Amino acid sequence: MNYIKKFSLIFAIVMAFFILPTLASAHNGSRDELGGHFRNADCVYILHEPTSITKSAANIGELIRLIHQYNNNSDCAAGLSEEKIDLEGYTFSGAGKVAPESNQAADEMHRAEVSSGNLQLGKVYEAELSDCTDGDTAVFTINGKDYKTRFLYIDTPESTRTKEPFGPEAAQYTCSFLKQDNIKLETDGGSLFDKYDRLLAWVWVGDKLHQEEITKAGLVEDFYDYGSYKYENRIRSAMDYAKDKGEGIYAATDAPKERNEQSQEQPKKQEDHTNQEQQPKNDREENQIESQPDKREENTEVTDQQRESKQESDQAETADEEFDCNFLSGLLYALLFYLSLPIKKAMGKRTLIAHRLWSKKWPLNLLLGVIYAFLCYITLLLSLVEVLHLFKNKKRK
Repeated sequence: MNYIKKFSLIFAIVMAFFILPTLASAHNGSRDELGGHFRNADCVYILHEPTSITKSAANIGELIRLIHQYNNNSDCAAGLSEEKIDLEGYTFSGAGKVAPESNQAADEMHRAEVSSGNLQLGKVYEAELSDCTDGDTAVFTINGKDYKTRFLYIDTPESTRTKEPFGPEAAQYTCSFLKQDNIKLETDGGSLFDKYDRLLAWVWVGDKLHQEEITKAGLVEDFYDYGSYKYENRIRSAMDYAKDKGEGIYAATDAPKERNEQSQEQPKKQEDHTNQEQQPKNDREENQIESQPDKREENTEVTDQQRESKQESDQAETADEEFDCNFLSGLLYALLFYLSLPIKKAMGKRTLIAHRLWSKKWPLNLLLGVIYAFLCYITLLLSLVEVLHLFKNKKRK
């Protein structure tokens, strides 16, 4: 019987270790912008005080759509149905209109979606610059929440992990441009975020579109196309402008092309000259034309290498973000490590190293627990060592 009780205690601790993080994030104890929340026990949505956003729903189906939009509990929202909604006596108006307050309700909906972090496609949001990254990436703050943002449609030379030609110039241009006036981000296309969880947006600074201005400056090398977008034609026109004027990147590559065009026009104007004068010019033209494909191939190879290095740097940044052990997980690992002392003592076993890393005085143990929480991976490793040591002793018996 004692063996069954000890096994039940260990099982309860392990279950709590995996369940507690889910419970901590399932519900923050407050109501959402609709005036309700999910009950953790059975994922029933309880509507306490309907707001103007809720009153805009004409039926239960529209209410479910609003819950998906404004509630952050994605686990419960995934299985939401009409049977799992408790309206607490609320009835729908039928038309879904709030006639005299329609404009006010729309403003509240816009503020609510920003405050809850539920951004939408095709919307414009006021933002503040938090950090400059490079020519086509920055971190913006929207209503207190930071979003790492990838500027739509343009691809500038790399300047973070690798230094590409014109990369620092593009980064400096962007950082300086973003500080000139108020910033607004306009979402567009078929997705809010890319595969690296970066917000995709057009960046407006005052009444100027950043992507258009930096392209005119000749600091955009290619189009990083995620789909069909609103301002594609403006950016392509800006690219033609930069190439025609020989700006930035195109100052060195376009100059020979202009000279070639001029050299090709001269023989046409001098058709009356003798064959002896025309032959050397034709030879020079042929040599220039033959050299042009080689230059285009070299430029294409450089562009491909720059794009590959940029993708590798994005993947490395994403990998750094994925392997992050937070403080809450560290506390749970520290608790499991500490409980190995009484558990093994109750089973008549001696710990391998835990008794050397904990004190008999509880104030000191609180301090040690905080330290072990910060040493998240090390604490997890020590806990696993103690568990494996316990099973190893059982096998010997």
